[in-house]
Parts: sequence; structure tokens; C-alpha cells
Amino acid sequence: MSPSDERMAAFISDIHWKTLPSEVQDHIVLCAIDLFGAVIAGTAAPVAEIGQNIAKKHFPGHGASILMTSERASLPGAALANGLAGNALDIDDGYRLIKGHPGMAVFPAVLAAAEQQSCGLQAFLAALTAAYETAIRAGLAMQRHYDYYHSTGAWGAVGAAAGAAKLLGLTEQETIRALAVADFHAPMVPVMRSVAFPSHCKDGVGWGAMAGILAALMAKEGFTGGPSIFECPEGGPLTADLGRRYEIMNLYFKPYTCCRWAHPAVRAVLDLRRAHGFSPGDIRRVRILTFQASASLYRGKPRDTEEAQYNGVYPVAAALVAGEVGPRQVLGSFLSNPDVLALMDRIEVQADERCEQAFPARRLCEVEVTTRDGGILRSGVYQAEGEPEEPVTLPWIVDKFFRLTRDVLPRERADKLIGLLTSPADDPPMGRILDLVR
Repeated sequence: MSPSDERMAAFISDIHWKTLPSEVQDHIVLCAIDLFGAVIAGTAAPVAEIGQNIAKKHFPGHGASILMTSERASLPGAALANGLAGNALDIDDGYRLIKGHPGMAVFPAVLAAAEQQSCGLQAFLAALTAAYETAIRAGLAMQRHYDYYHSTGAWGAVGAAAGAAKLLGLTEQETIRALAVADFHAPMVPVMRSVAFPSHCKDGVGWGAMAGILAALMAKEGFTGGPSIFECPEGGPLTADLGRRYEIMNLYFKPYTCCRWAHPAVRAVLDLRRAHGFSPGDIRRVRILTFQASASLYRGKPRDTEEAQYNGVYPVAAALVAGEVGPRQVLGSFLSNPDVLALMDRIEVQADERCEQAFPARRLCEVEVTTRDGGILRSGVYQAEGEPEEPVTLPWIVDKFFRLTRDVLPRERADKLIGLLTSPADDPPMGRILDLVR
């Protein structure tokens, strides 16, 4: 096996809660709260019900819980169902340079393994950290090696295998095999198809989580795999700083339930609305200057929640009408709100060279609102909220959690869940945490 694979397996084996730097401990708690919130809120989306039905019918078992139901399934089944729910509202965290969602790709697999092993919160958080670090580095390696935009499920599966291997007690040699098997069998995820034609496929998150935990289970049974993506020339150097540099510190967190590429414009128009007090009826035109990928987002009137989320103009119109873009704006009858649909016709999107040159390291836009009285309001250059240069705080994450889950999780249970997740020093059992989200 290659030294790179061996370094990665040793890192996964050796990681423990009490030896993590304090800033990493604090950050992974933020991640866990954010991920639980995304899954809980996502169970209200149609794709979540499909995932639950598939898990119950075709992946039966008692290994792990399907969140916000009374059902259980095998580990791969629970990972698939919870992964589909977690990415259903496109509100989960991301990492810019790999243009995807590492947290939700690994969280369902790590959660399923933690439940089966009856571990405590500290072990779960340590494994989740290992999974994040592996997934992000696998994503960086894939983008550089293949020179092709593989989205989350492709490299997230490798991270999911890492986290599951940690909790399932795989040896370092078995962990190496798990990473290789996950890398080999992970979905390709040509995500730009979903940008142009929104669908349940999205970032391949659920499929990647399922492939990752299956890879760990197969490796434990003796299934072999060759070297992983970390063996390639682009992958090896990415393992050199394991345990010294933590890539989770470079995550971004999302305040709006839509594609991250639309977030700068949503933030800009909300600030303009607050500053100038105009109403949707006062708007003659909105012009968005942005990077090419954002300009490629779907712009049609949404027929379902996926077409609302992967949309370059709907979230902006929804924000101007409702003052927010959350679950209520991308689910149910709001999709046919006549004020939003009418405003969409007055929004145009153009690619801008300044924004394109900054992408993907920065996602920028500039918005210009022309009012019916002839006034022109310009936002200046904006980036999305929650970038690593603008770190979110625990109160920010907790407030987001309550906003996301208010329609599906009773506040008393939500308060108890936050209390447990923010008390890793007490190491509460994961079973007690999961009791609140069954």
C-alpha cells in the first residue's frame, strides 16, 4: 500500500476527541448542530419520503434510525435515507475549492455507525472530524487528478468510509481497503446536469453516504481494493499535513435553502431592501452580475422544490417578497406565490468577468435594482454570508437550527438536542441524542 494511504489510515485510527485542538472541537460541534438541523428540516421535503420508503422496502434491518420517523433500516439504508433528507433543502455546509457539501456526505454514515456501536458524543465527533478531513482531501485530489467537476457523492463516499471505519473498529489495513473501495465505487456525480436540469439527483449526497458505509462494511469482511485517490500524484501531498491542518476550519455555512451560488445575490437584495425600504411592487428591474456557474443556474418558474433551489432568480424573488429564503419558501404552496413569480420576470442574470476570475475561491456578485420611479440602487460587490473569512458563531448556528426545524421539531425537543450537542465534555450517549430525533 502507498505511504499516502497509510498516512490517511493512521490519522483516522489515531484521532481522538481529547487530543483535538480546542478550536477544532468547537468547530465540529457547530458542524454537528448544522447537520442535524439540515436532516430534520429536510424530512419535510418530498425526496425524504422517497428515501425513507426505499430504505424500509429494500434495505430492511435494525442497524440505525431513519431520523424523524419511528423506522429503522440497515446501516446503508439509513445512510441513504438520512443523506437524501439532509441535502433535500440544500442548506448543508460546503467547502469552496471542491464546490460541494462534505458534511452531509459523511454525517449519515458516521451517525449510523455511531448508533450501531452505541458510542458517546465524543467518539462520534472525533469520527466525524476524520470523515470531514478525508472527504475534503479526496475532493481536492479528484478535482486536480481528473480535471472534471465531480460533486459531493464522488469524494464524500471516501470520507464516509473513513468515519464509518473509525467507529466500526476497522484495522488500519482494513481502513485502507475501505477508502479504496469507496473511491472505486463512488458515484461520478456530473452535478452541472442538475444545475441545468434540477432533480432529486442533486449532489449525489445520499448515494455517496451509502457507498461509503458499504465500503467500510465490505472491507471489514475482507473485500479488497487497490490504492485510493490519495495514491495519485495529486493526492499524496494532501495527506502530508494531516493532524496539523484541519480543513473543517475552512468550511462555509449556509443561511438560505438554495444553491450557494445564489446566496451572494440573496444577501445583497435583502440588504438593499432593508436599507431603502422598497417593496416588490416598487421594482422595475433587478440585474445580477455574477460568475458563470451562477449564471448557469436554472431560471424557469419552479414546479418543485429542486427547481426552486437550483435557480438563479427564484431565491432572489422569494427573498424580496418574504424577507427570507428558508424551508417555507421552497416547499409547498409558496412555490406558486404570484408576487414571486411576477418578480422573477423582472430579474436578469449576467456573467461578469470580475466575479468569474475570483471563482471558486470566492463567490461574488453585484446587484442593481431599478425602481419604478427611475431610481437605481447598487449593492456593490457582495459575497455569501458564512464564509470562512466571516466565521459563524455558536449563536448563529443555533438560531439557524431553530429557524430550520421550527415546523417539524417541537421546541422542547430542539432545546434538549442543542443542550446535548453543546455538552461534549459530558459525553452523552448517542442513543440519548437520537431519542430526540426519532
